[in-house]
Amino acid sequence: MSDLYAGFANCIPFTIVAKGLEAIAFSLIFFIFRKHKYLKYISFIIAPFFMVASYIPYYLLYDNGAGIMALISSCYDLLQGAISSVGAIFLYSVFIKVKLPFAQFNILNHKDKSIKK
Repeated sequence: MSDLYAGFANCIPFTIVAKGLEAIAFSLIFFIFRKHKYLKYISFIIAPFFMVASYIPYYLLYDNGAGIMALISSCYDLLQGAISSVGAIFLYSVFIKVKLPFAQFNILNHKDKSIKK
């Protein structure tokens, strides 16, 4: 919606693909390493690179000086991914520690018998 609001309607398909690819990459990597104490956090770091890589065709198609603009925008996208990763790690650690009877935040990580299915 931010692309539409800002007047970049041609970016919407690329944004959908970029964010979807990032979510799929994150989910697969997290699922593979879910039982390791620290290795599961690699998914928070690697997934934004998939987002950045999927935006590069947009810069090559719609920009005349594609090389420089792709480099500058990729740096911005990496910064966006890094800040989002830090926030996601913080929220993940909070949600794992919170034991709410109506939510199953930790169903992939722990075999908690207090959560009824």
